[in-house]
Amino acid sequence: MELRRGLGWGRLHRCTERISSVTLVASQTELVEFNSSVTLTCSVSGSSPSFQWFNRSDEVTGVLVDKGTLMIVSVTRYDTGPYKCNTSNIVNSEMSPGVSLTIAYGPDNVIMVVTPPAEFYSSGSDIVLSCSSESSPAAQFQWALNGTLLGREGPELRLENVQPSQSGKYTCWAHNRKTQRYTLSYPTSITVLENISDATITITGDKVIAGKSSVSLTCEVKGSITTRKWMKNGGTLSPEPDRVTISEDNRTVSISPVQIEDTGQYKCKVSNSFGSIEVSKLLIVNYGPEEVHIMGERHIEVGKQIHLTCSAESIPGCIYLWTFNGTNTVGTGGSYIQENSTYKDSGTYTCTAINSVTEGLNKADFELSVKAPSPAGLSVGAIVGIVLAVIIIIVAAGIGIFIFVGKKKGKNKSTQRVSPPSTKFTLNGCGKGR
Repeated sequence: MELRRGLGWGRLHRCTERISSVTLVASQTELVEFNSSVTLTCSVSGSSPSFQWFNRSDEVTGVLVDKGTLMIVSVTRYDTGPYKCNTSNIVNSEMSPGVSLTIAYGPDNVIMVVTPPAEFYSSGSDIVLSCSSESSPAAQFQWALNGTLLGREGPELRLENVQPSQSGKYTCWAHNRKTQRYTLSYPTSITVLENISDATITITGDKVIAGKSSVSLTCEVKGSITTRKWMKNGGTLSPEPDRVTISEDNRTVSISPVQIEDTGQYKCKVSNSFGSIEVSKLLIVNYGPEEVHIMGERHIEVGKQIHLTCSAESIPGCIYLWTFNGTNTVGTGGSYIQENSTYKDSGTYTCTAINSVTEGLNKADFELSVKAPSPAGLSVGAIVGIVLAVIIIIVAAGIGIFIFVGKKKGKNKSTQRVSPPSTKFTLNGCGKGR
């Protein structure tokens, strides 16, 4: 039996034709990912061949037709091969030459890179935008700003000496001429800031009068603004409910009504990523007149100078008008001066303060008394002279009285002789008789 089997096997082997002339043919080799399908046909000479398929070194399974055909439906970029067909029978085996497929795909994963990367760019800067994608064959690129094509092609877009007008959202369109597909990158924002210059503060309002007027301070500047800040007299300016408001963009400060305390130095500081600038403006609030006062001596001696000074709290400074006893205008200006006063100058002096801007007025009264000179104002010699004169008058009066009394007594007593008493006077006082 074993001999018969061996002899039978030999006859079978002799009857089986060897594998030879193995060829592999693809229905097409230029394919588009997801759109194309391909059939690989393996041809061979020999008896009873069996087939085994390989993509690179990996065995491939697919739809087999008549055992010598491999069909790939909706190819992908990973189906490029090379593909090989291995045929075999009981006599021998043989591998076909490799067949590679060209599969067009993409563009996918379109990515834009900006150099140098920054949140903001100053005017005059140079910027390079680069675009790439996964694509076969290589994609072609077009550039757009805010959705409008710029007419610029290529993987790079160079922006030289950029200006704020070139700010916006940049995108690149990738196009594959084989797949006929377009893919858009994510937009990238480019913000170009103009350098800050020429800052000014303007004040609107004709007459700025406390309690009556409304005023607005507006900060204007050339260039691109990132932040704007208001200060007053060195400190941060804060809004006040129902009176001081700041616009949402910090451009305008509105005050209504203005008050005396709103007078001050207002400063606007404007900044962006590349610098800052400050500008100041003095706001003067007009008010008054208030607190009118008259300064001077209330009691003076006749013949002396009258000097009165009038003052008031007021912006701008006041005009002063002087009247006497409510009717007579006697002068203008902050001071009233009169030489050689007389008794008739005693009375009420009124100073009326007038503010030409606020059109307000206020007044104050001053009582002045002109009197006779006091003894305290005489010299020592004058005082001694007056004392001597008084003593002489007193002595003379005493002698006269004495003589008069003596004569009267003599008439009554003619027989009696009376001698007058001796009398002494002193300059130190009124003295007593001895």
